[in-house]
Amino acid sequence: MGLLFAFTAIVSWGLGDFLIQKNARKFGDWIALLFITLIGAIVLLPFVLGDFPAMFGNTRNLLFLLGTSAVLLVAGLLDFEALRRGKISVIEPIYALEVPVTVALAMFFLQEPMATIQTVMVLILMAGIFLVSTNIFKHFKHLHAEPGFSWQ
Repeated sequence: MGLLFAFTAIVSWGLGDFLIQKNARKFGDWIALLFITLIGAIVLLPFVLGDFPAMFGNTRNLLFLLGTSAVLLVAGLLDFEALRRGKISVIEPIYALEVPVTVALAMFFLQEPMATIQTVMVLILMAGIFLVSTNIFKHFKHLHAEPGFSWQ
């Protein structure tokens, strides 16, 4: 059952990014972002209705929400603009780099340690991203190497 849900999430994510690209090209970044945010707000509103007093009751919480909202707005606009201008086959592997970057930021800013298995999984993920985004390996033969080194 878990594999079915994972497969559904992967397909939905890819379909969602395709539709974002199509709508951002047709209507622009702001309109596409507005409709996605509006649909998300309507769908998720019932889950957070009880938390409204906690969100607005404390100035610190409200400032945190406003700050993170501003950062996410800029990130969303940059993502939509990238999808609008670029090819989805080029943009998606770059999006996948968010996992190693997030791990590195958590280690640096939050001082979170990584277990060996987590390090191995991040390295496997980075290798997979490299393999997905590279379809021709011939040009790697022309890279500069130290004298005496051979690729064969």
